[in-house]
Amino acid sequence: MTFDEPMSWSTVAAAFDALVTYRGPDLLRMKGILNVKDTDKPVVIHGVQHVFHPPATLDAWPEGDDRKSRVVFITRDIAESTIRKVFASFFDAEKKGWGQPDEKKP
Repeated sequence: MTFDEPMSWSTVAAAFDALVTYRGPDLLRMKGILNVKDTDKPVVIHGVQHVFHPPATLDAWPEGDDRKSRVVFITRDIAESTIRKVFASFFDAEKKGWGQPDEKKP
């Protein structure tokens, strides 16, 4: 899967957390390189089922890279469309401001 826009770490972490919570045993393997907001360096992620290793930041993007986020999932009985819907719901919520501090509090 690819994502064209940079993503906030909190949003992508919440999406992965949701996948792991509900379908962890069926997430056989996951690897990716992410374009995360607020950093110009790529973030590498990988995990197996419920175990996610700490993200690692690379020194720089490869020369000529388009800086799209790319994630590969090896799953058991999880449709790609399901994974896309999970990520889309979290990205849509972020765009609507959900999960952000309410600056208009009295």
